[in-house]
Amino acid sequence: MEQTEDWQAFLQHRLSQQQRLAQRYEQAGRFVWIKRAAPLRSPWRYWAQGALARVLGFAWLRPVSTRMGGPASLAVEVRRLRQLASAGVRVPHVLAVQVDGFVMDELGTHSIMDVLDASLASGATERILPAWRSGLEALGALHDTGNCLSQAFCRNMVIGDAGQIGFIDFEDDPQAVLPLALCQVRDVMCYAQSGALQLLVSGGMTEAQSIWHAWLQQRPVPVQAEVARAVRRLGWLRHLPADRRWGHDTQRVKAAYLLLSGADVTGQTP
Repeated sequence: MEQTEDWQAFLQHRLSQQQRLAQRYEQAGRFVWIKRAAPLRSPWRYWAQGALARVLGFAWLRPVSTRMGGPASLAVEVRRLRQLASAGVRVPHVLAVQVDGFVMDELGTHSIMDVLDASLASGATERILPAWRSGLEALGALHDTGNCLSQAFCRNMVIGDAGQIGFIDFEDDPQAVLPLALCQVRDVMCYAQSGALQLLVSGGMTEAQSIWHAWLQQRPVPVQAEVARAVRRLGWLRHLPADRRWGHDTQRVKAAYLLLSGADVTGQTP
């Protein structure tokens, strides 16, 4: 049985010396992370995101907060971690908390994004589709519990020693401003854009489109309808150039559209 007061003392001592926002430690035979409160971020990026959401008519794109960071965001993350853990979702176990930081267990040493990038760099492209699919299935299982993530990117899906997927990074709470269905749409769109380029470059996009379509058919009807609406409104993305000279962001956005729409990928590889 863990001694809460020992973790509290450990947190207080380490946090007073820690310079990084998040740092890994080995303590009591286990690896843990201490996360400290981040500086407040400028509201301008959230204002721009909100303006884009209004122009496109996508409520799920609205920013969750206009002033992220600080102790308030830290408190949100601790609350969400505990809430999701109580729902049976695999998230880090919070060991101790103070106003400017908290300590949590480590879920794993690498994320799905790490696997995608490393596999692409090494030429082991056969690993990309299975890794991406495992994240998609984990996202669906989480949604089936009646919950959502905060930032459903491949980098925030951590792979455990037994291959189980866990989730990190919960500095905002989409359900504070959006109904659950739109929060889940937000997750779907985040996941689509975070791994689609690796699928395209590796030659796995066509198979991924089939997997994606079958997975989406198992989602609630409101989620399916909003995703379909987004695909229709974003049809102009098919005309974005595939050339690398236009930048990584352009390639990633176009790859996400190809995944979502099921469009022909012939000649689209950057």
